[in-house]
Amino acid sequence: MIPAVEYVLANRVRTLVMKAMEKLMNDIDIYIVPVHGTDNSTLTNLTGHPAISVPNGFTAKGTPTGISFTGKLYNEAELLAVAKAYQD
Repeated sequence: MIPAVEYVLANRVRTLVMKAMEKLMNDIDIYIVPVHGTDNSTLTNLTGHPAISVPNGFTAKGTPTGISFTGKLYNEAELLAVAKAYQD
C-alpha cells in the first residue's frame, strides 16, 4: 500500500518530468540511446513518449546489442518509420 500523500507527491514529480520532457522534445524529433546502460525506459514510461528498441549488432564477445529510438508524443508513425529505415 502506498499512502495517499506519497502518491500525490509522486504524481507531482511525474508531472514536472513530463513538462521537462515536453520542453526538451520541442527541438528534437527523435533521439537515439543504447538499450542498456541508460534510464530511457524509465523516462519514457513516466512521460508516455513512444519508444522502440531494435537490434544493433554484436559486441566483440558476440553479445547482441540494441538501440532505442524515442519520439514525440503522438508521433509513433514517424518514430516507427525511422526505426524501420535504420533496420533496412
